[in-house]
Amino acid sequence: MIITASTHAATPSEASLDLDDCEVLIGQRQASAYKKWRAEMQALSQKGDRQAIVALAGVANNVMACHEEALVPEQGWSMSLSTPGGTTETQSPTGIPDIGKRPGVLADLKQLVDRTHSAGAFDPAYRRISAEWVTKYSSVLQDRLAQAYEDAAGAYQSDCVLKRAIGKRDLQFSCAADRRVLAQLVPLVPADVRAQADKRAAEWAKALNPALPD
Repeated sequence: MIITASTHAATPSEASLDLDDCEVLIGQRQASAYKKWRAEMQALSQKGDRQAIVALAGVANNVMACHEEALVPEQGWSMSLSTPGGTTETQSPTGIPDIGKRPGVLADLKQLVDRTHSAGAFDPAYRRISAEWVTKYSSVLQDRLAQAYEDAAGAYQSDCVLKRAIGKRDLQFSCAADRRVLAQLVPLVPADVRAQADKRAAEWAKALNPALPD
């Protein structure tokens, strides 16, 4: 159900927060403490703190999982996430069919894409995760498709071409997931855009210095 993707140390305001709890994440419980934690993490992330960037990405992922569980409880689950600490497989609904009519949920989705994309600057797993969400909701994220393709291509270059083992990640799983997402995005992105994205993705992967948070 919920994915714990953050690997940061707990801050004082987080000590009593359960960041896997949907009631906390959607504001039904401990709203003040959660707001304070987000403000702290946001301030740190703006300074380039990788732990905070990963923490915000992981929680944003959980927020969206909560929305999906609440809005499409009868659907099958299929989402997967590879974290710096290893590979975790989970399940998520196939998508909220009327998400475009839900401004708050759509805003959370866009924030999730932004935050996983930011974490993807130094972790190919998050590049793929960001691309997965865009692919899943491509009907309302048309303006993110080119970015998503480049993100997926970067993950593919790192995991499948360069075969860089980062943390305890299962490269076979990661590479297979990268291929799947990339294949889904190919028909959605023009060939000339893909060509330029492939070039930048390869350059990014070669230059990557994956100093991941502990």
